[in-house]
Amino acid sequence: MGNENVENKGSLLGMVDGCQCDPAGSTETSESTTCDAWRDIITEEEQRILDRIRAIHQEAQDLKEAIQRLAEDASGNQEAVVKLRQALEKLKKEREELEGQRIAAAHERMRRLGHV
Repeated sequence: MGNENVENKGSLLGMVDGCQCDPAGSTETSESTTCDAWRDIITEEEQRILDRIRAIHQEAQDLKEAIQRLAEDASGNQEAVVKLRQALEKLKKEREELEGQRIAAAHERMRRLGHV
């Protein structure tokens, strides 16, 4: 029992240390074989999405700082400011799309764990 079920699924990251449950939901017994610790496990897809969300956050912070610097400079290039703001808007749209994907991936994890 253990990691081989998770590895065969290919979507859950590792076993929870010290947990003796079967995250694949083995049908060997009629009682639930999952534990509360599995709610904190994320799928590889969720991790990929969250990593991209974090990267977008950092990129947005960098763009905002660049816009602020240009805005403070009296001779700041307005064309550059416009381009930076457009890039920021593009990041916001991508972030919104990723949020929907994140929710769908979390729902899929919960489905696989038998919580939905």
